[in-house]
Amino acid sequence: MKKVISLSFVCALALNLFSLELIPIKQMGEPYNAYGGLRLDSFVVMDEVDASESYKYVYQYSSDGRIIVQSYYKGYNSYTKRWIGSSKEEYTYYPGGSTIFRNYTWDTATGDWTLNRQVNDNYDSNGHNTSTIYFDWDNSTNSLIFSSKKEYTYSSGTQPTIIISSTWNNSKWVNTEKNRISI
Repeated sequence: MKKVISLSFVCALALNLFSLELIPIKQMGEPYNAYGGLRLDSFVVMDEVDASESYKYVYQYSSDGRIIVQSYYKGYNSYTKRWIGSSKEEYTYYPGGSTIFRNYTWDTATGDWTLNRQVNDNYDSNGHNTSTIYFDWDNSTNSLIFSSKKEYTYSSGTQPTIIISSTWNNSKWVNTEKNRISI
């Protein structure tokens, strides 16, 4: 079984439209990751004998260098010339550190991504994670619904001293667990 591996990087040069010269990204003031200033754009392993055993990772970045989309494809359809999705993660970053994470799965009927879960992490001005709220996709309403949450309390330092876990039940939060952590 012969496999072909391909790595693709975000371009390390940009074209100056005024002088038509190539400019290294380092000189453009844009953040960059490993590989001498290059960001990994995709990673592909093609199985030349059985394309359905091939896989591909695709990455997209924010202007400050953080991953905002990471897609995983498992299998390549040689007839349609399309990759078959498996999972996709999207990240949205907000000032102050709060983030939204969305997880998608591949819908073989539509040939597209379907939202599966969302996680909201909220932070205070000290950079402490104050809560994590989990949402699941409800196919009957075609919307995200609350699933569970964790709330964190800090007395001092960077480690939480109280963690309260809750689940969403009958349109309200119901506490399921409270942990006190001694530091």
